[in-house]
Amino acid sequence: MKHLWLLAALVWGCVSLAAGAQEMQSPPPGRQPQLEPVPRPSLEAVEPLVAEGLEADHAAVDALLAQAREPEGIDGLELADAFVELALSYHAHAFYESALAGYRNAARLLPDDPRWPHAIGVAEATRSNLEAATTAFENALRLDPSSPATRLHLADAHLAAGRLDDADALARSVLDELPDQPAALDLVGRIALERREFQTAADAFEAALVKLPDANRLHYPLALAYRGLGDLDAARRHLELRGGVGVRPPDPLLAAIEERESGVRAMILRGRRAFRYARYADAAAAFARAVDADPTHLAARVNLGASLIQAGDLDAGEAALRAALELDPDNGETWHNLGRVALMRGKPTRAANALRRAVALDGDDFESRRQLAVALQHLGDKAGAATQLQAVVGGAPHDENAHLALAQLLLDLGRNGAALTALRQAAADLPNSERIAAALSGLEAALAESSTDPQ
Repeated sequence: MKHLWLLAALVWGCVSLAAGAQEMQSPPPGRQPQLEPVPRPSLEAVEPLVAEGLEADHAAVDALLAQAREPEGIDGLELADAFVELALSYHAHAFYESALAGYRNAARLLPDDPRWPHAIGVAEATRSNLEAATTAFENALRLDPSSPATRLHLADAHLAAGRLDDADALARSVLDELPDQPAALDLVGRIALERREFQTAADAFEAALVKLPDANRLHYPLALAYRGLGDLDAARRHLELRGGVGVRPPDPLLAAIEERESGVRAMILRGRRAFRYARYADAAAAFARAVDADPTHLAARVNLGASLIQAGDLDAGEAALRAALELDPDNGETWHNLGRVALMRGKPTRAANALRRAVALDGDDFESRRQLAVALQHLGDKAGAATQLQAVVGGAPHDENAHLALAQLLLDLGRNGAALTALRQAAADLPNSERIAAALSGLEAALAESSTDPQ
């Protein structure tokens, strides 16, 4: 994970999919439908705890299949449940072919249960197999037309395929029942953007943000809607607020998949989700479990340190980061985070040393360069700070704040001509930036009035 300080995401609660399965009819013992084998993927790349769980789930299915071949057979519900558990575990760890085979077998055993064609649709959509996902979601809706989650997933698939009318009808059918549903509002907004109906899009995204203010990913399409309306101030404001927290349908399947994440990887995923939602104590607890399970896991230790620092425990956070350095003294992310915590402690010299190490390890680490510029300014080294920001705007030319900060530093250094050149380059990189345009025109006017020759 690159610079945990900057990440954001959304987590929904967990709901079991097993509830209600006993109401479904199943084939009688000894008369099971034709089932397909579930592929056994290589588990070499996953943590031992994950591999052990997947092997256990697969062994349970194998045992039930062997029992099904006996004269008395087994109840189809029991076998279907085993396939579902196996499929959910594979799905949780991105083994989609194996997950799909398990879901398809569950659907054959319980043909009236809408959850398994729905699950097939989610897995196929994750693989960007839109045609198969659409078919699966349509099958699920035939069995349960009332499902908001299935309708929203199908609307998303229609939108991705360019079927805007179908997508809009489904999203609005959910809003008819759940007027403030954020995922439905998001879909209506995205569909309206595709149609260039900018006011409708803006209204939908604004309503979604009222309901879910932490969903900062919505600020980006909202900025596009305001740009289409000609409100550039609002567009710039929302563009600056954009982030990584999105919305998704309140889907019990997704919650059940999250429940089945296990091992170090799962703890890191849970920690990242908690961190992105600013639940720093929960994030630290998850990363601590990952460290307990594998004390040599570098990312777990780095993320533990960052979470503890964000939770306000600077001493424990710095200790975790220094323990990470013992595992890998050349890890740039660790040095970056040590620099950040040093800035928080008001120790710019220590911060600059750590951030210089991060930049030396990765010259394209522009976030470390930004923070190094801050540390150098605290130390009075404006020329050094300007050098770092010049590297930032060279590698990340759309960073408006870096452009403006660089121009100001150059002016502070008395390098008026260089500041003018920097702002002209900024205007070329960001021709729609009102702040840069205003700064450039102001500097040009000031230089003309003072008749100062460029230096």
